[in-house]
Amino acid sequence: MIFFINLPIGLIAVFGALRFMPELKTAGAQRLDALGVILVSLASAMLIYPLVQGRELGWPAWIIVMMVASIPVFALFVWRERRSGKPVIDPSLFRSRGYVAGLAVITTFFLAMSGFTLVLNLFTQLGLHYSPLKAGLSMVPFSLGIAIGAALSGGLLAPKLGRTALQLGVAVMTLAMGGMWLTLHHYGAATTVWNLVPAMLACGIGSGMVFAPLFDIILASIDDEAAGSASGVLTAMQQFGGAIGVAVLGTVFFQLLPEHEFLGATKTTVLVAIGLFIVSLAVTWLLPKRARSPISSMES
Repeated sequence: MIFFINLPIGLIAVFGALRFMPELKTAGAQRLDALGVILVSLASAMLIYPLVQGRELGWPAWIIVMMVASIPVFALFVWRERRSGKPVIDPSLFRSRGYVAGLAVITTFFLAMSGFTLVLNLFTQLGLHYSPLKAGLSMVPFSLGIAIGAALSGGLLAPKLGRTALQLGVAVMTLAMGGMWLTLHHYGAATTVWNLVPAMLACGIGSGMVFAPLFDIILASIDDEAAGSASGVLTAMQQFGGAIGVAVLGTVFFQLLPEHEFLGATKTTVLVAIGLFIVSLAVTWLLPKRARSPISSMES
C-alpha cells in the first residue's frame, strides 16, 4: 500500500509537464521500435525474476531454465537492433570505449549500492530488531551525505578535476564500506544507530560525489546526435543495475543465514559490495578525462 503515495505525485508531475513544459519536436525523429522494447523487457524480466524469487521458491528447475533462457532472448534483442531502422539503442554508442566503460561503471556501482542499502535495512530490522521507523531514521546520515557529496563534487571538484572527482567518489565509497565492515565487526550484535552514523555519512558523501558528474563524464565521448539515446541507456542501466543488486546481494544475504547469524551474513555481503566498488573504480580509468561541456549538453 505504501507505493500508492506515488500516484498523486505522478499525477502532479504529468499535469505539470503538460501545463508548463514546452513541446519540442525534432525533424526526422524516429518512432520507437516496439518489438525491440518487448524483447529487452522480456529478457530483463526473465533474468531478474529468478534472481529475486529463486531462493524463496527453492530454486526449482523452471527458475533455472528461465534465467538461462534470458540469454538467447537478449541475443535476439541484439539481432533485432542491428537490423531495425529505428533501434531502441543507437548501435553507434557501442563503438565508443569510454561509453561502454561508463555502462560498466554505472552498472557495477549501482548494483553494489542498491544491494548494500537493501541488506543494511534487513540487518537493522531483522538482525537488530529495529522498528521500520528507527531503521529508516538510521539511513538519514546516508541521505545527508549524498547532498553534501553532490554539492562538493558538482559545484567544486568535477569542473576542476573531471574524471578524478568521480574516482575520488568511488574511492570514498569503497573506504566507507570498509568502515561499515569494521563497525559491524567491532560492535557486533551491540551495534546501534549511532555506531553506524560515521560510516553511513561517508557512504553518502561518496555516493553524492559519484552521482553529480557521472553522466556528464560518460557522455563526453558521445556525439550530440546520439546524446539523447545514450543518456536514456545510461538511465536504464542504472535501474537495471539496481534491480540486479537487490536480487543478487539479497540472495547472498539470505543464502548465508542458515549457517550464519544476521551479523555474519551482513558482513559478508558488505565485502561483496566492496569488491564491486573496486571493479567500478578500476573501470573508471577508461572514462573520458573531462565532463561533457554544459553548452553541448544543453544543445543535445
